[in-house]
Amino acid sequence: MNVMARSLLERLKSEEKLLLTTHRNPDPDGLGSEVALHGLLRALGKDVIIANPDQAAERLRFLDPEEIVQVFADVDATGRTVVIIDNSDLDRILNVQSAILPDQSNLIIIDHHDGATPDFHKTFQDPASASTSEIVYNLYAEANVVPSPIAATGLYAGLIADTGNFRYRKTSPRSHLMAAHLIELGVQPDKISDLILSAFSLKRLQLKKKLYQSLAFNEAQKIAYFQLDLAREDLTVSDLDQVEGVINELLEIQEIAAALFFSRRGPSLTRVSARSRGTLDLLPAVRPYDGGGHKNACGATIHLDLQAAIADFLPRIESCLQVHAL
Repeated sequence: MNVMARSLLERLKSEEKLLLTTHRNPDPDGLGSEVALHGLLRALGKDVIIANPDQAAERLRFLDPEEIVQVFADVDATGRTVVIIDNSDLDRILNVQSAILPDQSNLIIIDHHDGATPDFHKTFQDPASASTSEIVYNLYAEANVVPSPIAATGLYAGLIADTGNFRYRKTSPRSHLMAAHLIELGVQPDKISDLILSAFSLKRLQLKKKLYQSLAFNEAQKIAYFQLDLAREDLTVSDLDQVEGVINELLEIQEIAAALFFSRRGPSLTRVSARSRGTLDLLPAVRPYDGGGHKNACGATIHLDLQAAIADFLPRIESCLQVHAL
């Protein structure tokens, strides 16, 4: 019996009007999980809508074939319980925060990232799950409801994205059993993988060229990092979807222990994404900036210009390497 799934299902069933949302720039796990959860809640007779802070990338819209996902600015959220999926950082849902009551009594968080402590009322956090889609999949099992083809596609997309096609450390036997069941329900693994991993535009190559031109290392050459100034390159945050996953290429090199991507988003505003392999924990490096994520995949917003942010952040990653070496 999955205690968290049972508690979460009961909490969701106790609400009549719900608004599902995920972090800005939705990824396959956030988008796939909320579409799948929408299907489950509708099957349970709930009044539920999906409203995100911004639109998903064009290449991911196959996850919403019925076009049920709306932009928050276009909906009336009055009287709805807000369910944040695949995220526990309220700043990352942007204007959707306005629908949350001051005492957060109408807030439910469903997430699999490290950091937050579950209380089985407001926060349903399971860091042992490889993806939020696994948590939603468990809800279907708890409710004894079979995922529809749309829901199954969303759950599988979230699973393969957040396990890196079953390569990442949090991949478990449960992940593979879930994949097997979804395939039995009709999911086509090759088709979904192609749509997620091979549906980029030519701009991906152009941006990858810029990233590799910026490639730099720390003195010990254990840390490799990209840097990109969006204003200087005449780019928007949404353009960065085209280089999704490129940071992981740096970890293909045996000597590289940590990979970073710094992107200057505005004056004194730099975003950093950090990746590592195995047991190297990078969360201590992002926590001083109120960042979060997983031990091997995390990020933060640094309120410094690009070069100052790099200079401030690199020593923190080097400290993580030193602790790991002990």
